[in-house]
Amino acid sequence: MVIPPTESGSVAVICQSGSNSNYLVAEGARRGIRFSKFISYGNACDINESDLMEYLAGDQDTKIILAYIEGVKDGRRFSRVLKEAARVKPVIVLKGGIGEAGARAAASHTGALVGADEVWDAILCQAGVIRVYSLEELVDMAVTFSYLPLPSERGVGIVGVGGGATVLATDDCTNAGLLVPRFPIAIQDKLKSYLEKGSLGVGLSNPVDLSDQGWDIFCACTKIMLDYDKIGLLVAHLPAGIWPPKQIPGLFAIVKEIVRAHKESSKPMAVVLGHPVTTTAWHAVLECERQCLENGLPVYHSLSNAAKAIARFLDYHEHRFARGWS
Repeated sequence: MVIPPTESGSVAVICQSGSNSNYLVAEGARRGIRFSKFISYGNACDINESDLMEYLAGDQDTKIILAYIEGVKDGRRFSRVLKEAARVKPVIVLKGGIGEAGARAAASHTGALVGADEVWDAILCQAGVIRVYSLEELVDMAVTFSYLPLPSERGVGIVGVGGGATVLATDDCTNAGLLVPRFPIAIQDKLKSYLEKGSLGVGLSNPVDLSDQGWDIFCACTKIMLDYDKIGLLVAHLPAGIWPPKQIPGLFAIVKEIVRAHKESSKPMAVVLGHPVTTTAWHAVLECERQCLENGLPVYHSLSNAAKAIARFLDYHEHRFARGWS
């Protein structure tokens, strides 16, 4: 049995599944999410998704609404309620049963009217709702809205460990719709001045690879990167999930440097810790995650997930501005 956190928060969840509710409570709590309301409503035999969405839209304790929905009782009413809710607060929806087999499973699960995926896509888009495609993405969006200040630019500065990892990080960001601007030579020269003499193969153009350097230069490098006007936020990529056990104390020291850089930064920062692959790494990741969250830093477990969540976050705010919503 999952024990929910005792502290209240600003994220409300409506979920048409008991098992998915358990996952969202546990994973959300671990990722630093605290809830205002959490409602698992099953087959909606008395109270349905429209009733719940309408209530949460007006709930002053709720700032963000997450929803897992398999189907609706009244499509017209739900579409109207969604639009009203999305005008006043972020609404993030995971639609279950989008393919033929999934729709059949959803119908047998709750007896819901599932509807064509194209129709759902149109309804959610028109309402200004953020659509996600997994429970993990639902939690990622809650983390992003809860912890990340709005960046002023789509440009991302990436600093991390490992040349190959930084290459994939660039792909992940650009595929999600973020920009990874190349640093001018002047910026690269400033970064180079902090490196050990004779350093070879260190990427400085963005991403910046500090894998062979002492992380005591992290704060200095971060400041140089964030001073560039085309950078709106910085992502620290730290593969803590594969960290050698003997070097775990060094990992915690790096996280302290990341936290210090965050406190001194005038622009938003996020951290990617990676998925743990050993028991020792799992405990290390949990401790690093705790330190980051306690200091207001959003944490993700892959750069792909971070990029998608941050891009959707920026899309949401751009769409609100375009529609004239405050």
